[in-house]
Amino acid sequence: MYPNHPLSRIALALALTFTAILSAAPPPLPVTHTINLAANPPDKALELAPLPTAALTRLSAQLEIPTEQTTTATDSSTTTPASTAPQGLRIKPRWGKFGAGSIHLPNTFPPGRYSVKAVLVSTEDAAARIALYAILDNKKQIQIAAARGIPAGEHASINIEFYAPYPFSRIALKKMDDSPKASDILATLALTDLRQSEDPFLSAYHQVLRHPAPWNLANPTLTTRLATHLATPPADPALADTLRNTTQRWLDQRSRAAELASQATHLLNTIRILKLDTLASDARRLTGTLDAHRAALASPDVLDETDAHAQSLLTTTRDALADQIHTLQQKTDTLAKGITRPEAGTNIVTWLKNWNLISQGDGKEYSEPTPWRATFPDRSTLSFLPPLPPPDAPPSPTRFESTWTTNLYDTGTHRFYYSILTPLTVVETGTGRIEASTTGFIPGRRDHDAASRPSRWFTLRSDDGQLLFVANRDITGNQFTSGRLVLEFAPSARSATPVALGYVRLPREPAAPLETIARFYQTLLACQPIQCAQVQRGDEVELTYEYRLRPTHNAGNAANAEPFTDTIQPPANAAPLAPLPHLLQTWLKTAAGHDALAPGKLQPADLQTSPDGWLWLASRHTLRHTLPATRTTSVRHGINIWLNRATRENYAELAAQGCQHIRLVLRSESKWDWANADELKTLVQRNLAWIRETGAGKMQAYPALFGSWAPDLLHKATGFGDTPDALAAQAEWLRRWQAIMDWCRPYADVIACYDLLNEPRIFSEHHDVTAYYEFLRRNLPALRAAAGPVPLLVEVANMANPVGLNHWRTPDPAADDTNTIIGYHDYWPHMFTHQQVVDPQPVVFYPSFMPMIEWKAPSWRNDSKHWHYWDRWKCDAVNYPVFKHLVENVPANTRMDCGEYGVVGYAGKAPQSGSIWLTHALERFDRLGINHAVWGINGGYTWTVPAFKQTILDHWKRKTETSDQ
Repeated sequence: MYPNHPLSRIALALALTFTAILSAAPPPLPVTHTINLAANPPDKALELAPLPTAALTRLSAQLEIPTEQTTTATDSSTTTPASTAPQGLRIKPRWGKFGAGSIHLPNTFPPGRYSVKAVLVSTEDAAARIALYAILDNKKQIQIAAARGIPAGEHASINIEFYAPYPFSRIALKKMDDSPKASDILATLALTDLRQSEDPFLSAYHQVLRHPAPWNLANPTLTTRLATHLATPPADPALADTLRNTTQRWLDQRSRAAELASQATHLLNTIRILKLDTLASDARRLTGTLDAHRAALASPDVLDETDAHAQSLLTTTRDALADQIHTLQQKTDTLAKGITRPEAGTNIVTWLKNWNLISQGDGKEYSEPTPWRATFPDRSTLSFLPPLPPPDAPPSPTRFESTWTTNLYDTGTHRFYYSILTPLTVVETGTGRIEASTTGFIPGRRDHDAASRPSRWFTLRSDDGQLLFVANRDITGNQFTSGRLVLEFAPSARSATPVALGYVRLPREPAAPLETIARFYQTLLACQPIQCAQVQRGDEVELTYEYRLRPTHNAGNAANAEPFTDTIQPPANAAPLAPLPHLLQTWLKTAAGHDALAPGKLQPADLQTSPDGWLWLASRHTLRHTLPATRTTSVRHGINIWLNRATRENYAELAAQGCQHIRLVLRSESKWDWANADELKTLVQRNLAWIRETGAGKMQAYPALFGSWAPDLLHKATGFGDTPDALAAQAEWLRRWQAIMDWCRPYADVIACYDLLNEPRIFSEHHDVTAYYEFLRRNLPALRAAAGPVPLLVEVANMANPVGLNHWRTPDPAADDTNTIIGYHDYWPHMFTHQQVVDPQPVVFYPSFMPMIEWKAPSWRNDSKHWHYWDRWKCDAVNYPVFKHLVENVPANTRMDCGEYGVVGYAGKAPQSGSIWLTHALERFDRLGINHAVWGINGGYTWTVPAFKQTILDHWKRKTETSDQ
């Protein structure tokens, strides 16, 4: 062959490729070790226990775990006791809470990733719960699996992954209850070495830092250290331990800084937009302090916890920033003569950054467009940037800011404006070229058919919709091949003036002509509202908008070659418009909403509708309206507590701390048993008596039916149907509630309501939730007769998530609406509030970028397509169904209750993050005017972390003092 012939070069390349494939060592296969529990060397805390015969049939498949390599943990000095049935290990009764015994493994396992499969069996009611831990060679322990509550005769399967940062040769059973009983039995145990040594914690933190740094809050030294460690892991595991702790501490500090930066940015935007010029020097000082805190956080020295100067500088600048924000906020509110923080007022018809409202999401409550991925309802996608730089590349240089109404991404060459104020998303660049990758799109229309003439707009079509693109310059090149879009634009007379490309998603067949819609959005592109300031004065609200001006440019058009600018009062020829918040539009459609159109505020003739259907006011940059009437329901705060674990001292302490109501969790480790009904009655009445005795008339309870006290079938969607089995389960549910209400009747003075079923497990994505509400309609009349005047609390479908309100059906149309309380729970984002609940995962921080939680191991996924920045504004947006339901039902004086919210104790390694999340939730409840109960004294949430508990107590104190005045 000729060496320079193209075929020769191809052949050579193929040969080298095959050689590389053949020479590459295959990845090591996982190795599984099934542990012979009966042969475990004697341990003073453990004892062998025969597995119950009834359990053996159900467990037969799990008792034989398939393995690729099987070894057993044995000891030559011991023999396996003879037994007629398989045996497991449990902790002896005499061992108290946190008592532990060791299971010896066949050898010492190196640092790395492992999976554990195990089966726990309960032989009696309320057996002590156990957790599994790995005992490391550095004498520390890491949790593998959390404790499970298992009813008598039942079992729980564990299939979980964990990372061991140090070698280990033992697994511990740890008793998690202060119970005089023996623990649940560990029936089987298999350990799989996944043969993966990469530290998933450091890998996850590196992934977080590779995302855009909020407000440019970054530490290049830390990012470099992480990248170096992952590329060449040191032999000493202690170095990884140190880096892990350093990174966790810094990320929690960064989250606190991001929260302060968010507050400062909103304040600075408000001062600028409202033209509060007398505060200009204060604003400059605040900007300087924010820069100083950013610099302190970026210092290499701050990574050294022992560097007193660096730590002092970080703390000093942080505290100064917080103090200045507090002082300047008061000055701003005074000058504006109202409340300028949206979360501090009572306006529920305001802006929420729910991207589905402007068709920039895929329908999920958490969906959000980003430069690297925007997904639409038909699953078509649009990406302007690759997901992230590769792991061995420098971190993303993109600057990111999340404000009340807008997300801004700035890469240095491109700026991306995602604003909820209008459906228009805009990309700006100084390069004269924009590229994007898509899936699910084909070419659509252009603004003319003559290929020789440059265009200003075009469309891409998908299965259920289309994207309309509009530009401020002539598009001289438009290539769309295999989903790849490449656009080139005519040069501008002023080279520094950027190109602006906007896009909006439309129906496949819009109501208005496409040309009309395109002209409207070309005008909007030239003068786009991107920020907003709000002032609430009593029941009146004033919104003032800030605009991005993007004049039209053509080659040689020197007369209009101005740079893009931001302004509050655009020139008349710029045609500014003031958009109406979506919730205000919703309210205007109700009978009560016409009150917003009072003289001097809005007039019907003032409103205009865009060609694609949203409302706005023309030729003005302000919008004034009145608020819905304040609801008359009182707002009460409280906590969840398990009645089988509560003490009188618990209630006395809560009463002294200002707790106003108790969500009494009706559950226990044992299932409901009518044979033991007297014991259950005593348990309920004892708790109610304690609440009456300690509450001094200020504390109420609302019993809530939980897991083991509800019929099994009602924990499944099929339980709400009309099959014989479902109807039998419903009849049993009704009978149990009638008994509970009868037990509660002597304590009617402390009963606030009855929570009928915790977190109904019927999801609108998989089932018609109408079945759930039909089930309630069949049974509520009988329950109302038993409850008397006590209200009934009905939790929404979708496991009580806020999105369940989108499918709400009045369960008892004949009843007084004020006697029905709508319940929901607020835990978004679960990746933060439920971290490590599924499996031992990296510490998660807030506000921060994070992936969506996987409700199976591994629960943290670096490759998740749903990485988003979670902060106050995004959490508010997920609660949009709550806001909307209240707005639509203002005349009905709807009563609502958030029966659960909180942060898991595992988040205690991010104490600042947890306190910030709780503060945001509490401010949201106050703004909505609804009852709320934190989870909880039991169950390992909130109350187990001093910083989290104090955040709640401080709120209770403020609200109690206010109500006493």
